[in-house]
Amino acid sequence: MKLLLIPAIFLATIFSFAQDVQSSTTSQSQLTSKSDQLGMPFTSANYPGELYPGQTYSFVLSPDHLFSCFGVGFSAANHTIDPALFLVTYRTQRENGEWSDWANTEAEVTPGETPTNKYWTEALFTLDATSQQNLE
Repeated sequence: MKLLLIPAIFLATIFSFAQDVQSSTTSQSQLTSKSDQLGMPFTSANYPGELYPGQTYSFVLSPDHLFSCFGVGFSAANHTIDPALFLVTYRTQRENGEWSDWANTEAEVTPGETPTNKYWTEALFTLDATSQQNLE
């Protein structure tokens, strides 16, 4: 079983198949900090709706802490889908306001492999391994 042990992690419900794009900026009230509870920087955000094949959901997360590593996890009704079918495209924003280039990855962990029962990417480190302030 693959383990996701990471210092800062974002839980974001995302299905990214391309084509029909829905976009939003996640408000601070939609972010949940679990830093005190877990003893490490941890912020999660949940997309409240459903996405279907052919749709993409885009959002910006601004946690209350800097990060250099994160993960993307999401739920699906069907737990037998090949995780490689879920494309995640992301970029991060440095403290100076500059955005990184876009990067792509796919889910690698199935719901049966984690206690969260979610699909997950592997731990994703920022491209230049420095502290970042936003994730899109």
